[in-house]
Amino acid sequence: HSHNNLGFVLRGARRFQEAEEQWERAVAIYAISASPDDEPYRQAADSLLNRYMEQSQFDKARALVVSTIERLRALGKGQGGAAARWYVRLSNVELMAGRATLAREHAAHALQLRDAAATRGPELVEALNSLARADRALANYLAAEGHYKRGIAALDLATNRANIGILNDNLAVLYGIMGRYDEAEVRHKRALELLEAELGRQHKVVGETAANLGALLYQAGRATDAEPFLMRGIEIAEAQSPLDKVAIAIINDNLSGVYRATARHD
Repeated sequence: HSHNNLGFVLRGARRFQEAEEQWERAVAIYAISASPDDEPYRQAADSLLNRYMEQSQFDKARALVVSTIERLRALGKGQGGAAARWYVRLSNVELMAGRATLAREHAAHALQLRDAAATRGPELVEALNSLARADRALANYLAAEGHYKRGIAALDLATNRANIGILNDNLAVLYGIMGRYDEAEVRHKRALELLEAELGRQHKVVGETAANLGALLYQAGRATDAEPFLMRGIEIAEAQSPLDKVAIAIINDNLSGVYRATARHD
């Protein structure tokens, strides 16, 4: 595990490129010595995939996921839960790369595998969430709404508050796109309540949810109500490492709109 562990140490020291190199070595070693559904491989591959996605290295991300799926197929595991997990990741890569139709195909296949195995809980919801995101990108809004609601219903609140919170936030974003602002506000606030209770007030996901609520309120013409949520979102985002510069820019753009709407041009 030395390369994998060193990768985490280097990431903690903000030496991200060196961390990426260590994870690449770990994945190469585990590709020979471990099955793709073994924990050492999953941990190293997930870390490397996240790094590629942060850097928008979609070709590298896609190659990593596809090679993992191919190895699972070669081992006769191409129809199981491990394969479903990687099809979700492939869907996420394609969606981030702007290929929503492909993303939907992979997410739908992941859900098919989960349903065939009668999977419940977070593993099922992971596939539903990816399929909903792809349908949202393709403007299949009612289908996306159904996936999000099915995911929320599939989880036990006592043990899955964070996941339910994230699904509520995603559903709220969808409602905002659809112009259903009142429903969106209720879902965002529910998400914020659940995520704060589970993750703490300064967690990255809490900040993202606060910023989403602020963006919704600004979109609905409620600039004064939007400002404190956008300010909270930017404060949490700027405390993260590494910085998500795109997210920060989006929040700042919404804040600029708030200032213009409230005649604060300085």
